[in-house]
Amino acid sequence: GLPSSDRALDCHRSSAVLHYQGNVEAGKVVFFQIPVPPELAEVGRGTKRIVVSLATAPPVQKWGLGEYVGIKAQFRLFRGDVDPASAEAFMAIAEGANQRRPNVDDLDGQVGLTRRSVGTLQRESFVWSQHGRDYSTHPYLLGVALKPASWLQDGERVPLAVVVRIEEEAGQCTTLYSSVRAVVLAEVEARAQAQV
Repeated sequence: GLPSSDRALDCHRSSAVLHYQGNVEAGKVVFFQIPVPPELAEVGRGTKRIVVSLATAPPVQKWGLGEYVGIKAQFRLFRGDVDPASAEAFMAIAEGANQRRPNVDDLDGQVGLTRRSVGTLQRESFVWSQHGRDYSTHPYLLGVALKPASWLQDGERVPLAVVVRIEEEAGQCTTLYSSVRAVVLAEVEARAQAQV
């Protein structure tokens, strides 16, 4: 098929799309807040879904193939009943380090962390049926880690794009889009006020 930005960014009453595009320093972990409204608890056991798509454009090695791509991207999604500080501590620990991880779980996706964490384009779908109101105590957190190759210069910035779609499949949560939109607009307004 042909790409369609209209279809990719389409929102309706029970579906919302959030997106980010910018440059992130390699070696850093960045967090994105995803407002998942508590109203999802009122629609019963229907399918709820968060789809995360991530794209990076890292520098590539010109002299060999050992570490061809300049960064390895990984992302994890944490539910809103997880303490944000615990999620940040979990993401801060390097893979394979002998440090004790905080007792916090990220959401299981359909593809799995190991399979999706290769390449510059990644996509994962997180599906659940029962939504407890406490799941939305805080915004969900999407943590994205950009692990640099050994040859990459310190401070190198890498283009990153993230698209997150939140949807309630049966269309019963008719306030999902408006709830997410209200949170995003309030955040934009608060940032604008802070810059004045």
